[in-house]
Amino acid sequence: MRISWAARSLIIEVWDCNPKPPELQVQYLDGESGRGLHIVEALSLAAAYYPSPTGVGKVTWCQIEAPGPPEAEEPGPLLPHRRPTVARANPGLVFDDMAVLKRVLDGLRAMDSRLPRSDAVRY
Repeated sequence: MRISWAARSLIIEVWDCNPKPPELQVQYLDGESGRGLHIVEALSLAAAYYPSPTGVGKVTWCQIEAPGPPEAEEPGPLLPHRRPTVARANPGLVFDDMAVLKRVLDGLRAMDSRLPRSDAVRY
């Protein structure tokens, strides 16, 4: 799902893996499905679908009118500035503990599979 702001409306996009066009379903009082497009049709300014850019499925979108920003109020007094309670690190210092740096790099690799494997990088 992706929500974006355009002018004075919200654009809501939802992806699914079914390539068939969305169709209005018959609604049953005790049914647990079939209401989605009816709700979209009732609330939106415009709605449609397009094939997914990945080539799998489709993206169904709708445009919903959004209220404008509230009228600007007179600004209140500025908050007082606080003094830092922690000493700031000197940006000129270099951290060169290779064991710690390797653990950090390995942790980052574990979180992001797009990083090269550790055996492909020389320290």
